[in-house]
Formats: sequence, C-alpha cells, structure tokens
Amino acid sequence: MQVRDFKLSVLFERAEDLPGFWNASILELDAVTTGPTLEQAFDLAVDMAVTLIADDLKCDREPTREPEPDALERYRKVLWDGKPIEGSMAELAQHEGKLVAVAAVAMLSFARREAAKPAHRAEMRPVAEAAYAFA
Repeated sequence: MQVRDFKLSVLFERAEDLPGFWNASILELDAVTTGPTLEQAFDLAVDMAVTLIADDLKCDREPTREPEPDALERYRKVLWDGKPIEGSMAELAQHEGKLVAVAAVAMLSFARREAAKPAHRAEMRPVAEAAYAFA
C-alpha cells in the first residue's frame, strides 16, 4: 500500500459578499469554498481537499499546483502580522466574532489500495491568526 502525505496551506477569510460567512482557500489546490461559520468552512475545506486529491490520485494526476500569488501573499500576511494560536478549529470557532482571518495547515494522508478507492485521513490545525483580527 502506497501512502502519500500532503501539507496544504488554508486561508480562512471573512466573505466580503456574504456577511457572516467565511471563505476557505486551499492554496495548493487553487480551490475555495464558503461556509456560514468558521467551523463549517473548515469542514467544507477538508471535504473539498479530500475529494479533489482522491480524484487526482485515482486518475494518476499530481493534485497540488503552485499557489495563486495574491492568495499566497494574503496567507503570508496573516502569518507575518498575526500571532500564534493554539487549539482546534472547533475551539477557535468559539471566538470567530473577533477574527478577521486565520491561516491553517492541513495535513492529509492518502493510501492507495488495490481495486478500491484511496483511503484517507485528514487533520487540520490553525497556525496563526491575523494580529488585526480582534475588534
């Protein structure tokens, strides 16, 4: 069984066009999803990443690509200007009213089995929040 690990940069930002919603951008997959809460945006991002990577692996395509420069710059700004945070996304979501942006790292592992869909396990943990995130 072959196992591949993926380390993905995920940027959570307030959705400008949907008040109260969060956009989750997975930089290395050039993919964005939106959820009504930070925790739901997180869950949708994990589901989307698993689906995209599993599909690419099944078709023998390389899943990751170069991040879009603007998204990468916004992600780096959160890391550079932000402060380290601890805890799970569920714990962080309890304070989402005070947050503007969150940078996270997603660790996804995929194992390919013969005559079966790729198995996966996914974990995401936040790395930093924007320093200007507090109201």
